[in-house]
Amino acid sequence: MAVLTTCPQCQSPVKAGISICPQCDFILDSGFLTENEPSDFLPANVSMHGEGLPVESPELAEASWRDLIEFYQKLSTADRWSLNGILVAIFGCVFPWTQTRDTEVLGIFGPGLPALLLCIGVVTVLVLRVPPKRIRSGSESLWLIQIAATSLSTLYSLLYLYLFWTKSGLGIGLTVFGGVVALISALGQRKQL
Repeated sequence: MAVLTTCPQCQSPVKAGISICPQCDFILDSGFLTENEPSDFLPANVSMHGEGLPVESPELAEASWRDLIEFYQKLSTADRWSLNGILVAIFGCVFPWTQTRDTEVLGIFGPGLPALLLCIGVVTVLVLRVPPKRIRSGSESLWLIQIAATSLSTLYSLLYLYLFWTKSGLGIGLTVFGGVVALISALGQRKQL
């Protein structure tokens, strides 16, 4: 026969050894709440702080930020404009593309998803195409892929804007603007290849 205790909050009978009352969720034994040591499976550059969330070291974050700034500085002017335009287009996918009386539909949750995926592809091609990871033999083909993905994203956004002009939101406008800027600057990159 199981030994029973009484919950101090609801006075219900509870089996001995139970940590939480099944009736009122009162914590009977807080031993399971103690903070454990950091896990052995975490990488060496990650430590546990505060509420047990993994936090990267400040040095790693600073080095990553420096690498990002260095990458941006190595871009040509046309590539910078193209990257900025694509980032505006990606940002536009987070805003509403369609507005009705009752709701707003964010681009990322439906209509803007194809444009978002194409824009992410353009950023990937830019990262592959520019120094220091530049693929020398395929630079022109990567540029053509960049033009194609930017064109498709911009045309899709323009078509959506045309079809749903009366219901269009801020997001579609940002995506079209960013796509046009990225396309014009990518076409200007042709001379530098």
